Amino acid sequence: KFRVQLVTPEQAHEWLQQNYKNRRLIKPYLRRYANDIRNGRWMLNGECLIFSDYGMLLNGQHRLHAIIETGIAIPLGIIEGVSSEAFITLDQQGKRTFAQNLEMDGYKNARTIAAAVSFVRVIESGVISARQMSIEDSFAVLGEHPGLVESAALIGPLCKRNIFEPGPFVAFYYLATTKHPGNTTAGIFFDRLFSGSNLEKGSPVYSLREQLIASAGSKRLRTIHKIAIAIKAFNATLTGKSLKFLKWAEDESFPEIL
Repeated sequence: KFRVQLVTPEQAHEWLQQNYKNRRLIKPYLRRYANDIRNGRWMLNGECLIFSDYGMLLNGQHRLHAIIETGIAIPLGIIEGVSSEAFITLDQQGKRTFAQNLEMDGYKNARTIAAAVSFVRVIESGVISARQMSIEDSFAVLGEHPGLVESAALIGPLCKRNIFEPGPFVAFYYLATTKHPGNTTAGIFFDRLFSGSNLEKGSPVYSLREQLIASAGSKRLRTIHKIAIAIKAFNATLTGKSLKFLKWAEDESFPEIL
């Protein structure tokens, strides 16, 4: 159902009360809309306020906030009766990210979880480009791996961002420990990797940590490279091998967790 309506600040305020599942305000968007309204540049175009079949505001909060901020009524297109399930498909041109959708659904550590989801797909498939996913695909992967939420809460705070990028290393930790539940060797590997304690020179985890620390300086490694050598170090630890230096080239197959 479509209509055009002159939306007043009072009406905008009322509709925003139905905005309980939208992302945080992005100030540059709000400023742009408000400036256009103040300067008489606002034009009715194909962008509409969208309401669900239950009356929830699905799209348009920045325009409504701009109306309130300027105190000026403007005409807006309005579409009602859209399925609530269609919410995740809105604003797909770089506006609403998977992490923002998670935040709106009440997830803590949303950015870490979102990054972890993309790297789970990479590690599982061995295809580097697999991390480029739609929001629908990202939700599907999270549905297959709900333990990522707990891993993000547990491991995310241990990650020093210039050494261990939280999302990718959460994905690595989750997949490795899920594959080897209760494995003492796996547990010790991650404890020593993140804490730096009880490391033995020449052990795979020692070599890995040293290379990651060096990468935080001048010898920077791409994140995908870090995860590849981390998997190699983990596999070597499980099989009892010593490794003084870890390497991986992008023209070789992405390593699989044993």
